[in-house]
Amino acid sequence: MRILAALALCLGLFMAAPAMAQDGDAARRLQLAEQYVELSLGENIAALVGQLVEEDLAESPDMSDRERQWMRANMPPMILEVIDRMARDMAPVYAETFTLEELEALVAFYSTPLGQSVAIKEFELGARIDELLGGAMIQFFETFEAKYCAEFDCEPLMAVVPSAK
Repeated sequence: MRILAALALCLGLFMAAPAMAQDGDAARRLQLAEQYVELSLGENIAALVGQLVEEDLAESPDMSDRERQWMRANMPPMILEVIDRMARDMAPVYAETFTLEELEALVAFYSTPLGQSVAIKEFELGARIDELLGGAMIQFFETFEAKYCAEFDCEPLMAVVPSAK
């Protein structure tokens, strides 16, 4: 499902934050980074998650009504909980990565209606990018294993694992 793929991509992009440098503006950078993360997720994150769940349900015609009800009731809160945890973990990463000036600019931009529009589109694009990345990775591994096993006489693992295409 696309929402799970997007979530997996987000989780993979944000690893544990290294210790922030001990400098004079570290606290201010962290404060701005927290603002940036909140703003970049957009005010309508819950609605977007609900929309993505509905789109996934529309692409699952064999799912029972009971399963659909369960998905509608459980998936959005579970996804939003993960997003909240990621947001807390992302702020120190952004604070370490960006300068004070860059964080001020990011907060200023995402505080505008245009910035909020970009935030929504970035979230939506995450799901689409993950689909492309997933397909490309499967194709890469299929090609790699076929060539490797042709050279070294082995059974490709992808032949055993069903394709996610």
